[in-house]
Amino acid sequence: MKPKLLIPAAIAAGSWLCGSVDAAFPQVKLEVVCEHQIASPVAMVSAGDGSGRMFVADQRGKIRIFRNAMLEPGNFLDLGPKLVPERAGYDERGLLGIAFHPGYGNPVSPGYRRFYVFYIASSPNVPGTTTDPVDSRTVIAEYLVSAANPDVADPASERILLSFDKPQFDQAGGGLEFGPDGFLYFSVGDGGSSQDNNYGHTGGTSAKPTNALGNAQDLTKFMGKLHRIDPLGTDGPGGQYGIPADNPFSLSGNGERPEIYAYGLRNTWRFSFDSRPGGTDRLFAADVGQGEVEEIDVILNGGNYGWRNMEGTFVPGFSIDAPPLAGPAIDPISQYAHPGVVKGSPTLPQYGISCIGGYVYRGTAIPGLVEKYVFGDYSQSAGTPGGSLLGLEEVFPGVWSLAFLDVLGGNPIGRFIQGFGQDANGELYVLTKQTRAASDPDPATGLPSGRILKIVPVPATTSANLAASKDNTIYQESENSNGAGISIFSGATDIGNNGAVRRALLAFDLSPIPAGSTVATAAVTLKMDQTASAAYSFSLHKLLADWGEGTANAGSPGGQGAPASATDATWLKPFFGQAAAWIVSGGDFSPTKSGTTSVGVLAGNFVWAAPQMAYDINGWLSAPTGNNGWLLKADTEPVIKTAVGSASLPTITVSPDTLGLVDGMPVKGNGIASSALIAANGINAATNVVTLTVPNSSAVSGTIYFATPSAKRFVSRNSTITASRPKLTVTYVPPPAPLSHRKAWEAQNYFIGEYINDAYDTDRDGLPDGIEYAWGFSPKARNPMSDGLSVNYSGVPGGSPLVATFRRDPLATDLTYELQASSDLTTWTTLCQSVAGAAPTGAGYVSESVISGQAPFRNVVVNDTAPGGAQRFVRLKVTRQ
Repeated sequence: MKPKLLIPAAIAAGSWLCGSVDAAFPQVKLEVVCEHQIASPVAMVSAGDGSGRMFVADQRGKIRIFRNAMLEPGNFLDLGPKLVPERAGYDERGLLGIAFHPGYGNPVSPGYRRFYVFYIASSPNVPGTTTDPVDSRTVIAEYLVSAANPDVADPASERILLSFDKPQFDQAGGGLEFGPDGFLYFSVGDGGSSQDNNYGHTGGTSAKPTNALGNAQDLTKFMGKLHRIDPLGTDGPGGQYGIPADNPFSLSGNGERPEIYAYGLRNTWRFSFDSRPGGTDRLFAADVGQGEVEEIDVILNGGNYGWRNMEGTFVPGFSIDAPPLAGPAIDPISQYAHPGVVKGSPTLPQYGISCIGGYVYRGTAIPGLVEKYVFGDYSQSAGTPGGSLLGLEEVFPGVWSLAFLDVLGGNPIGRFIQGFGQDANGELYVLTKQTRAASDPDPATGLPSGRILKIVPVPATTSANLAASKDNTIYQESENSNGAGISIFSGATDIGNNGAVRRALLAFDLSPIPAGSTVATAAVTLKMDQTASAAYSFSLHKLLADWGEGTANAGSPGGQGAPASATDATWLKPFFGQAAAWIVSGGDFSPTKSGTTSVGVLAGNFVWAAPQMAYDINGWLSAPTGNNGWLLKADTEPVIKTAVGSASLPTITVSPDTLGLVDGMPVKGNGIASSALIAANGINAATNVVTLTVPNSSAVSGTIYFATPSAKRFVSRNSTITASRPKLTVTYVPPPAPLSHRKAWEAQNYFIGEYINDAYDTDRDGLPDGIEYAWGFSPKARNPMSDGLSVNYSGVPGGSPLVATFRRDPLATDLTYELQASSDLTTWTTLCQSVAGAAPTGAGYVSESVISGQAPFRNVVVNDTAPGGAQRFVRLKVTRQ
């Protein structure tokens, strides 16, 4: 354990609990609020000016306004021309952060109209030298919003506060936020490459010497730090900003950067303050790890967080000989491992490869989430979109519980997570994309791949109890089955039966769940009525292939099964008597546990309930042919090894799999004389080898069985006692109500979160979007006016009426159509009208007819009843209720 700074117990870092879904975290839903309009959203912030606007930063330079659940057209500011050109495939550079001065909306504040950006620009010093490379330049700049238009920034107002070169393209940092003290904080990565050890990193070279100090521990460099400045001050280097007096190195004369607030950070991509009402003002930061561990820190003034000497609480192999830390280091408040990386005791959960900082929830929509820190991870692999939502709860002062959030519909969410947003009400948003490269379009649509999700409460649910549609037992030692029996079995038998394994298969009828529903929770209840073991952990695993429940019936007790019938599932085949076999004997199932519970020794009902079970069912609802149900198995099953010994070699060593063998596990030697019974002397933790002592009297050979009995018998769906049969209980969100006619038109023609205004002309064809709706046109496809309104005046003799024709939608019950005429553009006479979809009426109404091939749309013919004159005007007035 690293030495710690002396800090108050209430905010002490370094203690955490690891778990799966914490019951204290409510289930949440992700609601899409904007998609296909932003390529790579990285930041989303409120200006704090009471306007309700949020400002979304796209990585390639555009800042857009999101207001009233819509992304408004045009840019607040476009920094694209200032950015370093994008690298193909993947790039961490670009526009990375945006923050508004606390006085942005206050005319008497010196911060009025001021906001700040963090971006990576080209550097005039590229490429630098071999030993001092330059890739690009980090820039922190101030801008002013236009005095004439609050929705447009003044691009000529840029004032660069500071800038500096970075050696490699990655690990740029990019967090930017004002603290509760009114100062501007920003985070900078260690410069790029790996291990904070290369040219451009203090003491490093391309050979990566073990004694390199690294940028994060070099207090004379910006990189690998979190900084704090006064953007309106003048006493900083260059005079463009000020240095807060209590910055740890504000008065140092040893060359340390006075801007430093904390150091020893690898790549703090996102951080935030818990500064909303009720908050603690603590600074939470997610520091992206090298290749094994991700960490969440509470940042303290002057704190050293250990990089490159430490990754989380662990010493990386490449840093074991690094110079001693320049100051005491602070442990993270929580950490987790990368997939496939085994770390710690207890073992850290394996959640992802790049932690993405979020916010402490201080909203009102989800009361159960209040005071909890919500964050995420970029993905579970670099190339596949699979970001996860995570959470931290402070269960005791300074002690944090890590949770994998239960998200309606599934978590991971199937997208790269890049950041989080917080609106003026404290509600949270998740910023995602589908591609690694910022500018690459979504391969499925060809449209921008960015998507913004809002974290919302789960809607009201309905519950249902579902019956098993089939169940069966498969037996390791034989092609027996028990498809029609009144019992199913799972677990391992005792050593008298060589520890043979049973596994149960179950599937459930999901037809009572309405199509379009989303399952929120799921629980399987099984009644255990006989056991051959102590309490044991059993898990459900999703089956990957179809299987049969035939007519084999072993009767009672049925523990050995009966010869399989033609359609029974067995250990070797999903359907006995057919050619196809399981890919893996014992059933093709996902290694991921869908649900786990401990089954005790007393008969009764046992319940399996976990979010993954709901995720499985949602997958089956969307693709019913994949509903193969679950396989129930004991978490630890017997290990079978072959060993040979002799009188002259009385000790046999057998290396087992890593299935958690324990001292004193019962063993049996098959093919060994009864007088030569063997016993396990114990497991060597260093070598994972079990030593078996064999009497010297005779040679020994054969198969060694390590058997811990775990077999349990459960009631089958064929039981005559209905209440004891397997049951699946689900809660689900019913499908949404049908869309109104207007909403269906919007859904067909606009992206979610796209700007909609009836007075706006999206396609610039001269027809406002409201008229496009009234005529059933797409607002994105140009249409001539004559397709919706035409006037026949050709050859009309004096004194004869004009004839006008207009298009109406009888299903648009929210509209009133009025065909009007005037001679002076001042006084208008309504000749015909249709209200709320009703048939047209009026003195000028002649007829209407369904437009051929375009039902239900209709053309309405109207005569102008006024006599001809020098001039006559006709208009169609459409009013939306």
